Amino acid sequence: MTSVPERRGVVYVLVLAGLGFGLLLLGGKMGYSLLTAAGFCCLAAASVWIGVETMITRRIVATSRYDRRANETYVGIAAIAQGIQLVLLGVFLATIAILFQLDLGAPLVRHFVRRPGGLLLLFGFAALTTAIIVGVGYVEQKEAPRFAYILDLLTSRLLGGVLLTVIGLAAVGLGLLEVFAPALFDTLGGGYLEAIYGSRAPQLE
Repeated sequence: MTSVPERRGVVYVLVLAGLGFGLLLLGGKMGYSLLTAAGFCCLAAASVWIGVETMITRRIVATSRYDRRANETYVGIAAIAQGIQLVLLGVFLATIAILFQLDLGAPLVRHFVRRPGGLLLLFGFAALTTAIIVGVGYVEQKEAPRFAYILDLLTSRLLGGVLLTVIGLAAVGLGLLEVFAPALFDTLGGGYLEAIYGSRAPQLE
């Protein structure tokens, strides 16, 4: 049974999400960037709220990717990893909305075209936390028949977890290289990103 604080938390999140989508629609129709930015900030707040609550309770229930009528219940470290992702997503959305509202979007795009280390680190961290989520799995997987459990463990969880771990470590390694040794990163091919997309990056008036 859901406790009163938990029910209140769900209501607050739904209100924030509904307000966020409403402001996005209103801002888009009226052409007011401030309303659009406020909408993104509301959605960001909802994401952070869910993420923090997930990390505290170490439990989150999501709709199954394969059957909308089924649930996937993540507990322990898998839930904490999802909570961290939700918090980072919320912070990222709010930061981007505020920067673009302050007309700092174009310099931000040009900065990441020239120096993509931060994005590589963020992508690598997302891949590694997703590897944890996939590798640990959800409760319903462990309640499946033994043959289905072993098959899922070998094909989906272990294989997916290993691939995501390799991708995440590679991205983190490249990100750290770009941050601490940008000249070496460019000589290894990193400079091609700026050469290809640098001229297409938004320019300030």
